[in-house]
Amino acid sequence: MPLVTADVLTDSYDHIVIGGGSAGALIAARLSEDSECRVLLIEAGDASVDRPSMVDPALWFTNFGTAADWQYRTVEQPNANGRRFDWNRGKVLGGSSSIDAAVWVWGHPADFDAWADAGNIGWDFGSLKPIFQRLETRLHGSCDGRRGNSGRMRLTSTSDRVPLTTAFFQACKEMGHAVLDDVSGPISEGCGTYDFTVVNGQRFSVTRAFLLPSISRPNLSVLTDANVDSLIFDGTRCAGVRGEADGKLLEIRSRHDVVLSAGVMGSPRLLMRSGVGDAAELERLGLNVVANLPGVGENLHDHCLVSAFAAEAAAATKSVGARLYARTSDGIPAPDHEVIISAWSTGQSDVPVERGFSLHTALVRPQSRGRLALTSTDWDAPLLIDPGYFAEPADLAALCTAVEMCVDLAAAPALLKQRSGSVRTPPSSKVKLREFVRNNMGTYWNPVGTCSMGVDARSVVDPTLCVHGVSNLRVADSSVMPRITTGNTLAPTLVIAERAASLMTAATSA
Repeated sequence: MPLVTADVLTDSYDHIVIGGGSAGALIAARLSEDSECRVLLIEAGDASVDRPSMVDPALWFTNFGTAADWQYRTVEQPNANGRRFDWNRGKVLGGSSSIDAAVWVWGHPADFDAWADAGNIGWDFGSLKPIFQRLETRLHGSCDGRRGNSGRMRLTSTSDRVPLTTAFFQACKEMGHAVLDDVSGPISEGCGTYDFTVVNGQRFSVTRAFLLPSISRPNLSVLTDANVDSLIFDGTRCAGVRGEADGKLLEIRSRHDVVLSAGVMGSPRLLMRSGVGDAAELERLGLNVVANLPGVGENLHDHCLVSAFAAEAAAATKSVGARLYARTSDGIPAPDHEVIISAWSTGQSDVPVERGFSLHTALVRPQSRGRLALTSTDWDAPLLIDPGYFAEPADLAALCTAVEMCVDLAAAPALLKQRSGSVRTPPSSKVKLREFVRNNMGTYWNPVGTCSMGVDARSVVDPTLCVHGVSNLRVADSSVMPRITTGNTLAPTLVIAERAASLMTAATSA
């Protein structure tokens, strides 16, 4: 992979993209399509995306805790009985798309319509649907024009309709849920197989889809193993970045936009370190205030997940690749939880992994909100990460209901036939069930929201992703989501990146 080193960098570029993760890799590749535009992509991690744990999607969880993981950790969560949670995020080219479970779902149309209803013109589902289609090539299923068939992100389904998958769909049907051909794009209420960014058994990350085909362009420079310490401001105009790479201090200017794509933790951290954030908090830390934006670091939220049921299986099986989207109440407009069936026996220590299956459920429309803050001006100081799990009692109530629905689903005749021997179920008492959920829920690895897009006083970027109160600076990653999408966030994050690149190209050529 032709990367650059610090000693060959020039003093200025047309665009500087900070963060070579899912969003940043796409943006840099798209901007470099203009041969007259010189683009610098800066990534804190390395470029070792060919290691076995990143090539084989079945090994995704082995990337956690390695050098390819930022290894973030939350503060104690009082509503989860004081537990802290590891938030694993990719620190490598391609970001989390290089280390995660490779799931691809669009989100529910209501997610994006809510963004638009809050004043973010152009972010409704009708406007974004063509971008989703443009990004993907679905290598399975029918080509009816509803999904994409010419995009760079290649998608397959790993489900072979093994007996456990068929039983899961039948059980869902027995419980009154629809069985669908496609629940991934867009998310629909019901069950079905879902899409993965996997081709021929190998991960197909954003690096492979966008960056590798572009990296030999002479106008694109990709610098890895580099830390950006702060943004350079001339008044309120963002003029460039300061950082370090290869033991060399860097100060690089940008003619046009500087783009923060450092993720839900990295983007607000750089804003705050550079004087953009809550003025009182910045002054307390001794930082000069460039723009008073109290929403920086606020609105942090995440999907949470709990293993609801496990059983010894009647026969060994392989990857299942199926899920259900459903509502815990008839009074809500869209599915608020997801049920995933997996071919291993989570929580069943006395059952061989290959002889079990589990039902997990995730709360995909949480109401609770938390925050992220600096604890020090030191670059390597840990962040205060508080997702505020169950800060809103409705979230705990909804997840408890979702767990009960999993138990009912597991008792449906079709899944009963798949059991053999030992079973683990949550307690039936309402009080004990709440404690079970508090003690067993964890992250679904989809944090968003810390640089929220909007037009109110708490928003950080406007609908063109420009940071309020300053110029020449945009944020484009999952941190700009004002409200989390219903499902895994990779595809919506790439839609944000694709739209950012289009907006920037239009602004530069104007």
